[in-house]
Amino acid sequence: MFDVVVVIGHSNEQGIKISSEMFATWEAFAAYLKPFKPRRLMMVACKAGRWPAANVLFKKLPRLRRIFASPVLTGRDQGALMVAMLPLLLAVKAPSDDAVLGLQALVMGSTGGQVRQWMRNRDKDNPDGLVLDGLSQLLEPVTRDVPNILAAILGGRKS
Repeated sequence: MFDVVVVIGHSNEQGIKISSEMFATWEAFAAYLKPFKPRRLMMVACKAGRWPAANVLFKKLPRLRRIFASPVLTGRDQGALMVAMLPLLLAVKAPSDDAVLGLQALVMGSTGGQVRQWMRNRDKDNPDGLVLDGLSQLLEPVTRDVPNILAAILGGRKS
């Protein structure tokens, strides 16, 4: 059993690329992860943090408790920041809502990206996640500009 599994790759709403020639649906991807019995999953991959993917992963991976991933496009800077957060994720099994909100703000403020936390006991089978997906997509042009807005407020334009 693995407490934390980190996945870095290319994905979309339907699934994730697991090799240069192979794309797996979220259901098939869950089958690949099942032997590891992850409790927490961090995915640095575009649109891996949408509700349909999270819901499938929760259904297929009974030990999975939390998922951290982006519901929109992700980039190199965001990925590096997410990976840098791994020591915290390893040290704290159940981060507080305030800690997660702080990390989400850090990601948005520094990279313009979004990170969502899905929790089994709150989000599994909850179709309200589709509303969150829609809001994330709708707000993405604004969130992408947050680092530039902050730089302007703090006195210097980001290049």
